Parts: sequence; C-alpha cells; structure tokens
Amino acid sequence: MYLLSGLKMQGVKLGSIILFVKDLERTIDYYRTVLEIPAEKGQPLPAKRAFRFRTGDCVLTLRRSSKPNGGRQLLVFQVDQIHEVYQELQEKGLRVRPMESEGGFSWFDLSDPEGNRVRFRGAI
Repeated sequence: MYLLSGLKMQGVKLGSIILFVKDLERTIDYYRTVLEIPAEKGQPLPAKRAFRFRTGDCVLTLRRSSKPNGGRQLLVFQVDQIHEVYQELQEKGLRVRPMESEGGFSWFDLSDPEGNRVRFRGAI
C-alpha cells in the first residue's frame, strides 16, 4: 500500500478518533465517570466545543455537533482483564450485552448516551 507521495506506509498509527455528539456534557460524563477513561491534559478545549480523552496512542475526541454520528460508530477498547471489566461495568448498572468469545479473544458491547457502540475486547 502506498501514500500519494509513493512512500510505503511504515510506522503509520491511528492518532485520533472524533465522535460528533449532540449532548457533549452528558457524553463527556459517561466516558469520564462511567467508563473511567482519563481525560487528556488541558480539557475542555476552547469554547467547550470538544473534549479529548487519552486512550493509549490514540486520542478520542468528543465534538459538539448538530449532526451527531447517530450510533453508527463502533469504538473498540483493548483491555487486559476482560472478565473483570465486564463484571465491573455490570455492577455499575450498565446495560452490557452478553460476552462473546472466538479465536482466543472475548468481547462485549454497550452503548454510550449518543447510541454509539462501545466494545471492550481482551485475550482469554
């Protein structure tokens, strides 16, 4: 695979994901408080139009929009202790879909306040 410049795509990493949401404050609270994902330093962004979370090498940005993604997204978080995360989120009273397993991995899904699917995946 080649970029337009003809250079091979070596060392390319996903740097950020942007979710466009209608209710920014509610969605921020969900990711920060319920899922306990750490906020990136210097938040909120100017004019409080967006908020960033640090998720390893990738930044998850929630951005206020009158045209949200509408639940068409699937975010996948890789975790080390999939069964413990599953149990903890159930204990918080979240509607967590049943865990599935295949090919040495287990995963489960839930939905954020905007209807986007959030998946947690881990090796078994």
